Amino acid sequence: MIGLTTGRQTNQRLNSLLKELAHTIPEAQIVRRGKSGLDELGRRLMNDGSDYAVMLQRWHGGPGRIDFYKVQADGLSLLPPSLVLKGVKLKREHTNPRRGIAQAVTCDRKISEASQRLMRTLCTVLALPESKPPLSPKIKTTLHIGDVTGGTIRIAVTSPPGQIEIGPSILVSRLVWDIHAQS
Repeated sequence: MIGLTTGRQTNQRLNSLLKELAHTIPEAQIVRRGKSGLDELGRRLMNDGSDYAVMLQRWHGGPGRIDFYKVQADGLSLLPPSLVLKGVKLKREHTNPRRGIAQAVTCDRKISEASQRLMRTLCTVLALPESKPPLSPKIKTTLHIGDVTGGTIRIAVTSPPGQIEIGPSILVSRLVWDIHAQS
């Protein structure tokens, strides 16, 4: 199971993204943090049976960063990378919004090494298989990763796989692999 939560400071847009991710990621549940510290949050996630946690953080009024954590008996341990966000497009802002649960992680035919590493991390944390063309006809909805100009990475929920974005979609401006360099 995956626990989805926010930082201590949240807002309406961040909560909307959290809800949409909970509906999109299989075996995900929202864990409201409130004023809990990371140790308390880790204990609650461990009691709920979560293996991993995904934390959405606010920056300048909107979603700004996504961190991945491994839930362990002694608390949460940060997993690289941290995703520094450039923008978020919610499901209601897409032209073809539909509900879909991601069944796999797919990518464009050519993606950067950083995007490939991110894809492997997402597969591990979200417990989704990595799929490459040709896809099984049973797979209707995927989490699709693609490179955009300027080193930006797009992560979007698509149906049919890799073709039509149904939301939400996230633009990642950079990946922070050195977890000790974060403040």
